[in-house]
Amino acid sequence: LTVNIEPIEEKRYILPEDIGKLIKETFYGEDNPKTVQELLSDETLGTINLKALEEVIDNYAWVKSSDVYVDANNNITVNIIQRKPILRCFDERNNAFYIDEFAHQMPVSEHQTARVIVANGYIKNPEEGTKEDSLYNVVDSLCKLALFIQKDTFLTAQFEQIYVERNQDFTLIPKVGDSEVLLGDLRLLEDKFKRLRVFYLEAMPREGWRKYGKINLKYKKQVVGVKN
Repeated sequence: LTVNIEPIEEKRYILPEDIGKLIKETFYGEDNPKTVQELLSDETLGTINLKALEEVIDNYAWVKSSDVYVDANNNITVNIIQRKPILRCFDERNNAFYIDEFAHQMPVSEHQTARVIVANGYIKNPEEGTKEDSLYNVVDSLCKLALFIQKDTFLTAQFEQIYVERNQDFTLIPKVGDSEVLLGDLRLLEDKFKRLRVFYLEAMPREGWRKYGKINLKYKKQVVGVKN
């Protein structure tokens, strides 16, 4: 068994041994004393279901896609493309997980830590949420917001955290200064950030970065600064 994992920014959130362990536990049971290499060497090609093997690997949380094949020397090769984390979330119970650009959830990796924006606050456990404010819908909105910030280098340089308020509004925590940005929901997102950019570039240099405790973008065509 040979497992090749394509790194993301030189990081591997899963390792070949994780995939070996997955194959062993799925097809042979975790209590089997043999290694996955020994178990596979005992097989004949006719008994190995490559499609089933690929499906199991594709369902692994950190795997975006995989390709499984047997080469001329009867070796099984697995090529894996990882999911790319864009946001690290902490739910109401402080359980941590990552999400990728498709709002797919991945557990915290034992091997690497992703340097991505963090989200916390009222992110409900899925069993507790209603249809309107369940974890899945909040995570989907967080994904859209993180992607919007990520594609703009100016915004990426400004913010390090997203806080989910009790009413499911979003507040952005800056990397520099004390001015929290009250964003509200995701409606008119482009317009809100356009107003914020103007405020940052024109007002803040005159007023100072510590004058306002909060910057409210929730009102249409306005930027409301709340002084410290």
